[in-house]
Amino acid sequence: MAEANITVHLEYGEVVERLKAEGWVIPVRCKDCKHRPTKPEKYDDGFDLAFPDEVCPCYCDGDPFYSWYPKDDWFCPKGERKGRDE
Repeated sequence: MAEANITVHLEYGEVVERLKAEGWVIPVRCKDCKHRPTKPEKYDDGFDLAFPDEVCPCYCDGDPFYSWYPKDDWFCPKGERKGRDE
C-alpha cells in the first residue's frame, strides 16, 4: 500500500469556523479579548479600570469598586477575540 503525505494550509478563521461547526468551543484568553478592561499603572480598585462595554464578567455594575482586572490566561464564556475570527 502506498503512503501519502498531504499538507493542508488553512487560515486561522477557517479552522475556527470548522471547529465551531463541529460543536467545539474555542476559548479566548483575557489577554486577547476585546471586552477586557484597561488598567492604569496605579491600580487600587475597580474604580480605576476602564471597561470598553459591560460584557466582561469582571465588571460589577452594582458597585464598580468590586470590578476586577483578570489575569492574562483567565477566560470566560463571553470572551471574543479582538478582530481575528469575528
